[in-house]
Amino acid sequence: MKSLETLLHFLLLALIFIMPCQWGFPFPPTGKAILYVSGADILLGIAFLVWLALVALSRGWKQVRLPPIPLLAFTGLALLSCLYAQERKMAVKEAVQTLELFLVAGLVFANGFRTARDWHRARLVLAASTTLILLLALIQYFTEPHAFRVRGSFDDKNALATYLALVLPFFLGCALGETQTASRWWWGLLILPGLYVTLSLPALAVIFAAALLVLAVHSPKALAMGCAAALLLLAWGPRLLLRPGHSETLGVSVAFFVRGNAAYTPQGASQQVGVILEEAGYDAARDFLSVYEDLYPGHPGLEPGRKRLQAYLDGKNRELPEEERWSLDLTTQPRPLPNSRYVRWHAACQMARSNRAWGLVGVGAGNFQKSVNEHYEAGGPLRKPDPQNRGGAADTFGLTSNEPNSFNQYLVLAGELGIPGLLVYLWMVMEGCGRALSSLGAKAASDGDRGVALGSLAALLSALAIGLFHPLIVRGVGLTLLFLLSASRHSSEATAGSP
Repeated sequence: MKSLETLLHFLLLALIFIMPCQWGFPFPPTGKAILYVSGADILLGIAFLVWLALVALSRGWKQVRLPPIPLLAFTGLALLSCLYAQERKMAVKEAVQTLELFLVAGLVFANGFRTARDWHRARLVLAASTTLILLLALIQYFTEPHAFRVRGSFDDKNALATYLALVLPFFLGCALGETQTASRWWWGLLILPGLYVTLSLPALAVIFAAALLVLAVHSPKALAMGCAAALLLLAWGPRLLLRPGHSETLGVSVAFFVRGNAAYTPQGASQQVGVILEEAGYDAARDFLSVYEDLYPGHPGLEPGRKRLQAYLDGKNRELPEEERWSLDLTTQPRPLPNSRYVRWHAACQMARSNRAWGLVGVGAGNFQKSVNEHYEAGGPLRKPDPQNRGGAADTFGLTSNEPNSFNQYLVLAGELGIPGLLVYLWMVMEGCGRALSSLGAKAASDGDRGVALGSLAALLSALAIGLFHPLIVRGVGLTLLFLLSASRHSSEATAGSP
């Protein structure tokens, strides 16, 4: 029994260490992949089996703590959607992943970590994992030519930014209640490199707001110091963004109309010109490079791109009479196009409004991507994927911010699970906020419990805000959200005197 408990704790700590990672491998490994399996999925499955064995051997079924009702309800809605989904295979796949995320993970977190010591170890392991992710992201920041690849252990910058919007406020709150000096400084200072590698403006704003909330609840002195630090960062922060293209990415992430995705350094843009020329043609490549010529006039890093386009024109001009020959013009800017984020939002809103039974019945779990394609405006820049499976057609290549992980989580839920799914999700997160608030107001709460409650409250409020711009129920981020909900529950039970 003791060895099983030790094994379960080890598996859960290992799970926490690798859960903020989106890397996975296809299953089955040969042929068309049905789904992608990550290391966290495997560890969670093993931990669940060990926990079941532990409960069965100890006959402790009556002591099992079930996940909160909103998690069970959300899982039930996802399973129910398999009955009416447009494409049932996709719905079953998504429902199984929801079952894993909210039921299986909810059970092992609630029952595997019961004491304050268990949760302190869990925070230390998550902090170690976050530290390594930030170090990797900093290396990428100074070496990658494309800002989207400043991603840590995630697939893109937006997934990393969403994760940081959850964990940085959490660790700041935990730091203010931590008694060990080393841990307090470690957790509190994570926010500095985190802000540096967050290349999503919505996530950056959410982190700032959540950090100020944590400091305001802690003490007026902490709030005053935080405001001073925030003003200093806002004044000097742009000067610290030394990599060309990275600072422009922040603005483009929320702009309604854009000239280009502005995500490349000049050298990276020159490399991309050849790819666009081959896949989308001269006009798209010329428009793409003209954007960077305007951003970085005369930059030497753009010279290879200029030479590539000029060589292409020289080849064409040999076949043309002198009066019909083309000249390279990089001064004319392309027409601004809508940011793909808002084009997708509009289509998702139209899809949710067209759902059956006045929006109460969605298209089914996992069916959002296929169904939303039917609701783009005719002739719009994101009407259909092109042959390279990009969202924009060839003539809009590189001229709109086609960002991955930029969907509105609430519109996705309203579209897939209908209004009930959206309301249950809000209930789930807001219940976690309520538990954290009750812990903060408890007179018997220790400094550590208050710190966890404060961090959980700030992180869950961040989740509510960042969901407008980035999805949370995705690999790597979804388990982190579940961990924060479980931490909020633990702090509430600890202050109430529950086991």
